[in-house]
Amino acid sequence: MTVESVSRQLQRALTHLAWEAEEQIDYISRLAVAPDELALEFDDAFRVASGMVSEGILPETLREFLAPIDELLTEMTHSALDEWSVDSLSHSSAWNCLRRLATDALPHLDFGDESGSE
Repeated sequence: MTVESVSRQLQRALTHLAWEAEEQIDYISRLAVAPDELALEFDDAFRVASGMVSEGILPETLREFLAPIDELLTEMTHSALDEWSVDSLSHSSAWNCLRRLATDALPHLDFGDESGSE
C-alpha cells in the first residue's frame, strides 16, 4: 500500500468514527452491517499504518493519535457492556469518547511531506 492509500483509508475510518450517532446509524444501515464494522474499518487501516510507522515510512507522531483509539476499541470489545449495539451508538460514553478521539486525530493525517514520499 502507498502512503496516500493508507492516508485515505485512515481518513475514511476516522471520519466514520467521528460522525455523530445518527450519521453512523445511517451508514451502517445502508451497508446492512453492525456497529462493529466502524471498528473493523479503523482496525484495518490502523494495522497497516502502525506497520508503516514502525518501518519509518510514516511519522512516529501518528501513533500518539491512533493508539488511544485502538486502545479504547479494545476496551469496548472486552467490556461487560454491549458497546456494539445500534442503541449504544447514541447512548454510550465510550462511543462519545471515540468520536472526540477520531475528530482530534483527523487533522494529523496530512503526513505526505513528512514521510519522504512524493
